[in-house]
Amino acid sequence: MTTVLCDTDFLIKITNEPLPELKMFLENSGFVLATLPAVERELKGLSRSDKPSTAKKAKLALGSIGKFVRVEALGNKHGSDADTHLVDYLEKSNAEILIATLDGNLLSKLERKRMPYLTLRRDRPFFRPFSRATYLTTKNE
Repeated sequence: MTTVLCDTDFLIKITNEPLPELKMFLENSGFVLATLPAVERELKGLSRSDKPSTAKKAKLALGSIGKFVRVEALGNKHGSDADTHLVDYLEKSNAEILIATLDGNLLSKLERKRMPYLTLRRDRPFFRPFSRATYLTTKNE
């Protein structure tokens, strides 16, 4: 079973908007949603925002974290942001993991490193696995 590590923006989006295509995709794929403590810390900070709409969205996302699998980060980088924690965890883990994000900078980093991710395009799931095609080979037979 593949674990989908959600970043802050992705969690806020999926907990504050109805996304039926994403729900069907997750149910059919067997993916398990998870997050890291660094994302939870970011959400707690956003929940204290001066903007009421931001605080409300962050609180809704925080309330839903109890339903997600908690994953402890490898290493202890208190000074780094949640995106760094997510990428580090993915790089160091041997499990089937991908990152779910809406952040363009993080998506670019994942593309460069050829790491799997899930994002939303027009509120529809877009999954990029980066698996090697089995029909491509350098071996002559």
